[in-house]
Amino acid sequence: MIVNFEWPLTRLLRLLVSATLACLATPTPARAAPVRPIVVNATTDGTAFRLAQGGRSAPIFVDTADAEVVHIAARCLAADVASVAGTQPTVSTQPPKPADYAVFMGTLGRNALIDKLVVTHKIDVAGLKGQWESYNILTVENPVRGIKHGLVLVGSDRRGTAYAAFTLAEALGVSPWQWWADVRPAHQAALWVRAGAHPQPAPAVKYRGVFLNDEDWGLQPWAAKTYEPETNDIGPKTYAKVCELLLRLRANYLWPAMHPSTKPFNSFPGNKVVADQYAIVMGASHHEPMLRNTYEYDEKQLGPWNYARNRQHIYDFWDQRVVTNGKYENLYTVGMRGLNDSGMPGENTTAAKIKVLEEVFADQRRMLAQHVNPDPTKVPQVFVPYKEVLDLYRSGLKVPDDVTLMWVDDNHGYIRQLSTPQEQKRSGGSGVYYHLSYWGEPEDYLWLSTTAPALVWEEMTKAYDYQARTVWLVNVGDLKPAEIGTEFFMRLAWDPDQFRHFNQLHYLQAWAACTFGAAQGPAIGQVLDEYYRLNSVARPEMLQPTRTGFSAVAYGDEAGQRLAALARLVRQTDSLYAQTEPRLKDAFYELVAYPVRAASLMNVKTLQAERSRLYAAQGRASANRYAAEAEAAFAQIKRETQFYNTQMAGGKWNHIMSYQPRDRAAYQMPPVGHVAPGPAAGLRVAVEGTEAVATAPSTLPSFTAGLAEQHFFDVFDTGPPPLAWQATASAPWIQLNPASGTAADEARVWVRVDWARAPAGATLAGTVTVRGAGASRVISLTANRPVGLVDFKGFIEENGAVAIEAAHFSRARPGAAAAWTVVPGLGRLGDAVTPLPATAPSLDTTAAALRQAPRLEYDLQLFTPGPVAITAYCRPTHTIHAGRGLRYAIALNDEPPRIVSLESEEYSQVWAGNILRTAALGQSQHRVAAPGRQVLKIWMVDPGVVLDKLVLRTQPQPLPPSFLGPPETAYPAAR
Repeated sequence: MIVNFEWPLTRLLRLLVSATLACLATPTPARAAPVRPIVVNATTDGTAFRLAQGGRSAPIFVDTADAEVVHIAARCLAADVASVAGTQPTVSTQPPKPADYAVFMGTLGRNALIDKLVVTHKIDVAGLKGQWESYNILTVENPVRGIKHGLVLVGSDRRGTAYAAFTLAEALGVSPWQWWADVRPAHQAALWVRAGAHPQPAPAVKYRGVFLNDEDWGLQPWAAKTYEPETNDIGPKTYAKVCELLLRLRANYLWPAMHPSTKPFNSFPGNKVVADQYAIVMGASHHEPMLRNTYEYDEKQLGPWNYARNRQHIYDFWDQRVVTNGKYENLYTVGMRGLNDSGMPGENTTAAKIKVLEEVFADQRRMLAQHVNPDPTKVPQVFVPYKEVLDLYRSGLKVPDDVTLMWVDDNHGYIRQLSTPQEQKRSGGSGVYYHLSYWGEPEDYLWLSTTAPALVWEEMTKAYDYQARTVWLVNVGDLKPAEIGTEFFMRLAWDPDQFRHFNQLHYLQAWAACTFGAAQGPAIGQVLDEYYRLNSVARPEMLQPTRTGFSAVAYGDEAGQRLAALARLVRQTDSLYAQTEPRLKDAFYELVAYPVRAASLMNVKTLQAERSRLYAAQGRASANRYAAEAEAAFAQIKRETQFYNTQMAGGKWNHIMSYQPRDRAAYQMPPVGHVAPGPAAGLRVAVEGTEAVATAPSTLPSFTAGLAEQHFFDVFDTGPPPLAWQATASAPWIQLNPASGTAADEARVWVRVDWARAPAGATLAGTVTVRGAGASRVISLTANRPVGLVDFKGFIEENGAVAIEAAHFSRARPGAAAAWTVVPGLGRLGDAVTPLPATAPSLDTTAAALRQAPRLEYDLQLFTPGPVAITAYCRPTHTIHAGRGLRYAIALNDEPPRIVSLESEEYSQVWAGNILRTAALGQSQHRVAAPGRQVLKIWMVDPGVVLDKLVLRTQPQPLPPSFLGPPETAYPAAR
């Protein structure tokens, strides 16, 4: 029996490699054919290469003349083989002695033996010469005298060779996170590499890296107190592990940690040496020009950070770093901002600021010409138009043509601008600085990593299609717990075309199978998919402690449904955790269990505290119980974090995890409500849809035949003794569950309509009477049986609204240049739709042009004629670039289309609301002449719009306040 250990993500994603980007100024050529995946089996087919078996392993040979990173990668590969097969290959620079099997690893032009194999035509590396970070893994017979079978790992450059080693290691079953997340590989008795050549073309994006940021609460204290106490900081030992991880992820670029809590990167001379040994290209953050941590600048000694008034001191400050670090491989950040990540000080007008920045560019390039290369256009440079700097760029700031424009998201995952057709012609190209972690407005998200891969895919693929192919860099905060997002970002950067038909669930299942094994992969992937969906709706750190927006009374208790979904997720996670084999327990806790549990507990803490305050105002005795639940959740967050730091992995990660980065209200215990119970049981009733307590006959939301709906009312006690209660319906078609009981503090009664038992008629009416503690309350209800719905399939009006998940369209009609496309996992409740390709032209808003536009249609049944207000819930994306809008057209039936714009200014009140609710709201007003069947039509006007949900309001009064809006009113409902 052959056991195939082929890397699962290789099977799913075909190694995620292709494309060639030879140099900064050269466009990416056409895609190569899909590469042949590397397969490692437990037995041989007679032609495979034996890497390890029976206590023996093939030795690894490198050349003394090769780069240090090649030697490092060879040693790592040897250790990886040992971690899987139990026997460690030797790594040698000496001529090979006779053997059956041997591995030869090296860079073209730096390894004499491999170069000889090329000259003698024993290996074909024509596709590698002159390429960027390309590599090949190939078998060869009788490569040198005395060696029968050879395995050659050859790179076009030093990083390409290292990537070859780490790609092979991953094919053996060694996760990139084997150290950083304790993903220990399964033992295999034998490792046979399938014969043949496995060429890997160059990455699609030239520079791919991470920014270690906001490290005050995790990475820095962990390094200082646990991993590297000898430096009391993030020093060479820590950076060596970071650099190795980057190579394993096939990344090559790093912005180092830079907060005041951390000594500047160059304070430790060994840091830059380690980066060079690992062949990592160094840079510095968007406000740290010329590799200078701005906290190195002492205004007391050097004067104000004001280039117009203190040019020489600042010039010398930058120049010194170029002198000391210019011999290494760097991607220099150019330009200038304030010392503390603020706007550039000193000038008050836009014109004056632009003039200073253009002088800064000229001076910085003078330094590069003097110390790095006489031709500064050959020195990689990047300009980051971050926050207010983008406004300066839009106002006419001239950036040298060879400098890469690094576009930025709005810190919450939505890219603010991409290159115009003219900017795409720049020799420096463009890139993106993206966030998986952020400190700032409107709220931080520094703790749990909850950015959905589907959103990363939508935004970064769009960026790639707009030629942002020179550099991708992602802010990962403390790195943990952003492992999954970081890895996906790097895989996407290597080859976006392999993800053209991206499905978040399928990707996460493949990732989980690779990490935790094929048996548990599908279930773990489902857990992660739901984790991202629930937390993309509202990040745990962004739940407002005094008013979350999730309603405890509307739409079947929206807040309760969210908590129930999170509780189910925790139960699934705990079950999978219990089934996880011991070698992967720590990894599962780090990558799955802690994030899922912590997110759920954060929601319980905040939502149940809010519920306790509401219930206390209603006089419910249960308010005290919910307050206790909230407080218990807060205590459990502390215990989970303590376990993560001090017990998991034997305390390896002590101090890495903080449940309260920064002093923000969201991380604290919110206020809770309490009541002093009365002396005796007392009956009260509250019905769905209102926060008021029923003191007179009250009414439930109406019921409609064909919708699988139920509504509730709560029976609750105002005193300490248990409350005996009973509910009686006025007709047998009204179903109550439960219909009676003895409540310690409250009971929820769900009301349904048994339409099979209901009498004929379009409108039915009934009541429910609740009795207990010597009192009674009457609740009215109505039920509607629509007529004329034979063979109808679509969406119907219910309680003054029609709600539609945008991906559930009745028809989609493509346009000449684009089509509305479903993106799995991108919506707040599931999928979303967006016009693709994102490079499609914007359309005129004339009727003739719209007839050619991509169109979605939704079949509706409305019962109320007159005004209709339509709200489109869209992802809060931004216009693609200057001159483009963010618009769609919408109409009911044959009325003239309304043009709706979703544009908002970053840091405006509208933008902040969009971020906190994960939705930009498009509003339009319409009119229906007569009840009956209608068709809602939506046309693309601009690409970049991501449509998630549609809500039509047919009643004059506002709908009940809620976070997600009314649930979908699809007819007939799925049973």
